[in-house]
Amino acid sequence: MSDSGSGTYSALADNEARIQACRTDLLRGRNLADAHYQLGQIFQGSNSDNLLAVWHYQQFIATCDGADPRLPEVRILLEHAEKKYYQQLQEHFDKAIDSDLALKVKLLQENNQHMKQWISRLDRENFALREMLLAQRQASSPKTPPAPAFQPAVPPQAAAAPRPPASPAVKMVKPSLTHQVVAGETLSKIAEIYYASSDPAKIRLLLEANPSLKNPKQLRVGSVITIPME
Repeated sequence: MSDSGSGTYSALADNEARIQACRTDLLRGRNLADAHYQLGQIFQGSNSDNLLAVWHYQQFIATCDGADPRLPEVRILLEHAEKKYYQQLQEHFDKAIDSDLALKVKLLQENNQHMKQWISRLDRENFALREMLLAQRQASSPKTPPAPAFQPAVPPQAAAAPRPPASPAVKMVKPSLTHQVVAGETLSKIAEIYYASSDPAKIRLLLEANPSLKNPKQLRVGSVITIPME
């Protein structure tokens, strides 16, 4: 292709033909700025490949003449293509995250379902095992006779408590004193000392308490007689 510039690319039938023509010029090292400019517009437009558009716009800026009138336009197109590319990159990243999250949720749900099935199977096996053990235990245990009907126990009649033996009658002993006889004393004098009276009743009381006395008027000196207290 000759050095006809971007006008020649525009005359081609479609974008595929333009892309092929531009790449041919790039391989041959001719019309570099025009080819990069044309490819940048194609990829930014219908093909929506903003990464290639960015690269071709950057190559246009690097290869074009500094006085090229398309340079300000390409700078603006480059900025838009970069923004579009980063936006597409973020959307792709978000979709990847959502897809990964959805995959994790699906895996967790499947794992949960498997866990429920496993627990249900264990429950059935445990129930069958308990039934088998119960049957074996009942078969091996000896049969016990039925318990007799309940009969209330009749308490035996309480034996009559033996009476304690009667205690002998306690004879009350009157308190008494003792007196040692001195010379010249008689029962009358002794009665006067202890009873303040020597009447016959007091003398009789002393005689009853001292049966060894023979003669109440003649008392042996030094003897001890009992003085009962009324």
